[in-house]
Amino acid sequence: MSQIKIEPVYTVEQVAEFLSCNPSTVRRMLASPKCTLKGFRVGTKLWRVRKSDLETYIQSCATEAAGA
Repeated sequence: MSQIKIEPVYTVEQVAEFLSCNPSTVRRMLASPKCTLKGFRVGTKLWRVRKSDLETYIQSCATEAAGA
């Protein structure tokens, strides 16, 4: 029997705290097709961000900063 791995997910508030920004900024980022931060909706108003998507976003920001 294979085990199912459950990936941690974060709320908008948790992501905002981690990125040191306002939760409304995170919501705008998630709603924008131009932003590389990916998330998914829970219901009609709530957003969640997978740990792997947050790590990918942080890595892309670090790559952009290093290339600038």
